[in-house]
Amino acid sequence: MDIYWAEAVFRIIRERRQAITDLIVYGNVKSMEQYRELMGNFESLNHVEQELKGLLDKQERAND
Repeated sequence: MDIYWAEAVFRIIRERRQAITDLIVYGNVKSMEQYRELMGNFESLNHVEQELKGLLDKQERAND
């Protein structure tokens, strides 16, 4: 996997997670439904990040 591609994906994940955090922290959530959706998105971003890290670790070990 190209490291630049992975870095770009990590950046996008961080930016989206920060946007979700800002919405919640600054009280811009309009309903409990929106809050639940945001939290689901947040958890999904965490999951994708962990999976990507795992893939990069596997690739690194395979190249050693």
